[in-house]
Amino acid sequence: MNTQPVRRQRVDSSAAVSTRNRRGRSVLAELDQRGGAKVRLPATPIDALDAVLINTAGGITGGDLVQWRCSAGRDTRLRVSTAASEKAYRSYGPSGQQRTHLQVGAGAHLSWLPQETIIFDGACLERRLEVELAADASCLICEALVFGRRAMGEYLSNAHVKDTWRVSRSASLLHAEALDIDAAIDLRRDGDAAGFGLKAELGAMATVLVCDPRGIRYLEQLASRVRAMESIEDNQAVGISVLPDRLVVRLLGEDAWELRKRLVPILTLLQDGDDVPRVWHV
Repeated sequence: MNTQPVRRQRVDSSAAVSTRNRRGRSVLAELDQRGGAKVRLPATPIDALDAVLINTAGGITGGDLVQWRCSAGRDTRLRVSTAASEKAYRSYGPSGQQRTHLQVGAGAHLSWLPQETIIFDGACLERRLEVELAADASCLICEALVFGRRAMGEYLSNAHVKDTWRVSRSASLLHAEALDIDAAIDLRRDGDAAGFGLKAELGAMATVLVCDPRGIRYLEQLASRVRAMESIEDNQAVGISVLPDRLVVRLLGEDAWELRKRLVPILTLLQDGDDVPRVWHV
């Protein structure tokens, strides 16, 4: 009788994209793709290079490793999104890994706007996001998590998600986050809003981070504009904080649709009126 364990095929893929300034325009400087990680560069009306990331494996499960590296060169703008929602599927034991490294050069701006990550029951996902900012660089970071697909009747009873952020400016730590959800309950029915201090049924959540060197007065003005939005004003499922050199917005929703209804207008405002990437509407 053969007792050897089944050897499962795992994903190990990575992609890198960077920009440079050519006569005042942000153009492609480097593109590298390995394994199932792909990058597409659609034409866009905005004043930035748009990059769309694709995980051709269709999701992440136990033992997978997906790595993204995005760099905005001096005086350029780079906006990065994903072609679809990422999926964290059930794991047979080990965690699936996603590692993202963003670098923003002098006078540059980078927007990291992936679509939601859907967490399926039994998933085990560990993500790490590292951002390096030059002294006068800026960034807009958004990450959203969806706990099961409500329309399909899916709820989490067992899942683990660990999400770590480290943002530095000129090699000094500027912002850090560590989210660790170890769910052995129905988050939608029994959850406490993941410790956000907000009272809402938890089916989806998002964190938006703006790092800008223009100072706390500018960030306070930006926060006031977000608070004044019709979908945000007096909403107990939204939290807004102004901290030194950064603005943090946290949102909760019953499902991905409810979350998006508040998230998309915020991202549009924070992009000076530019719509979210076109792939968000596909």
